[in-house]
Order: sequence, then C-alpha cells, then structure tokens
Amino acid sequence: MNQFNASAWALEHKSFVGFLMVLLAVAGLLSFDHLGRDEDPPFTIKVMVVRAVWPGATAEDTAREVTDRLEKALQSLQWIDYISSYTKPRRKPR
Repeated sequence: MNQFNASAWALEHKSFVGFLMVLLAVAGLLSFDHLGRDEDPPFTIKVMVVRAVWPGATAEDTAREVTDRLEKALQSLQWIDYISSYTKPRRKPR
C-alpha cells in the first residue's frame, strides 16, 4: 500500500510550502485589516459628574449661581432620568 505522506511531500517541495505559508500569512493580514470595527455593543454612560470650584465664594453663592443653573439646564435634556446635586464649602489646605 502506497499511502500519501504529507510530511515527506512537504520536505520534497520546500519552496512551494514556503510560498503557501507566505501566501496564507498575507491573506490573514488582509483579512484582519478588513474585520468589522463594531464588535462591542454600544453602551450608555449612566453617571455624569460635574464639579465646579469658585474660589472665594460661599457654598450658598455657589449653589445659587452655579448648581441651580446647571440643574435647570440639565433638566431640559431629553434622556435625563434623575438629577442629584449638592454644594459644600471647600476644605482649606493645611
């Protein structure tokens, strides 16, 4: 029985096997370059943090002039479900 021996054939045709390996590597690189870019599903940012610093102003001034105005502007947005805000005085550096 004379069976086909792939290893012996590859050793006898080294240049052809090398050509096939280079051809497959180039085909793989081209295929990789054409892969889709949107494999990950889109996601929604569920939290937004806004920080405003107003040196020299009191917490009440900052709440009235900054926080309240930001809240009113954000409430006009369509996709906002919940808004929570607070204003606190800044700690003095040691």
